[in-house]
Amino acid sequence: MIGYVSADKNELKVRELADYNACYCGLCKSISSRYGQVARLTLSYDCAFIAMLVCGLNGERAAKKQGCVYKPLAKKRIIAEDSPSFQFAADLEIALAYYKLADDWNDEKKLMALFEKAGLYASFKKLNMLSRQLGNIVKDGIYALSKLEKEKCGEIDAVANTFAKILGDAAYFAPLNDEKQKKVLSHVLYSIGRWVYLCDAWDDRKKDEKSGSYNPFVICGKQHDDANASFLLNNALNKAIDAYDLIEIKTHKGVLDNIMYIGCVAKTKEVLGGKHEQSL
Repeated sequence: MIGYVSADKNELKVRELADYNACYCGLCKSISSRYGQVARLTLSYDCAFIAMLVCGLNGERAAKKQGCVYKPLAKKRIIAEDSPSFQFAADLEIALAYYKLADDWNDEKKLMALFEKAGLYASFKKLNMLSRQLGNIVKDGIYALSKLEKEKCGEIDAVANTFAKILGDAAYFAPLNDEKQKKVLSHVLYSIGRWVYLCDAWDDRKKDEKSGSYNPFVICGKQHDDANASFLLNNALNKAIDAYDLIEIKTHKGVLDNIMYIGCVAKTKEVLGGKHEQSL
């Protein structure tokens, strides 16, 4: 994914920051153990959030000191132990990364996407063995999104909702015993997915306009000014928060609350303020 769903580390307590880092590293370890070292390059804060959220619903907190292959000289750190929650997030990470790269190559013939897709091919084959149904959900969703982009769809809700549906449907494969929890998790991830897509589109609109790449805000032109973009982004995030408020978080609540109530709110203000654009 893109990395918009992250905590405001300055607002985390010391223990919460350690908890956050432990889950992020735990997802990295899980990706490595299931898909190999190259697959670790797909790691994102978005799927780390999903892993932590599912862990929180299941009441998982187990962690132990481990080393990191990328920092062999560093001291061992506390890392969350592998579990079905992390494995679910790892599968989702690989599926999203692979099918997005495949789409970039098929639609825009980006050579870098082809090389990166080839690098993930072994992981893709393993995904089909470990979680084919989840992979198919992502594949169908990316295909539907690609179809809208090829048609130069100017309905922002249509494209944002199509991406959102991928995450919403994926939630039903989360390792949760309570079906009601899965349903509410689906609402959370759907709205988060919609928010992520809108943030990314608004963030990249000037760059995409220059390159000729598809962007629904560019297609719409002046129909969507700063005020309308602000409404869309904040509305999507507010719906995600409303759904999040309905679930019982057993562990990691401090970090998850930070992400939802502080981190994502700050990221929305940053994107609407154009800080990302200035760095392009």
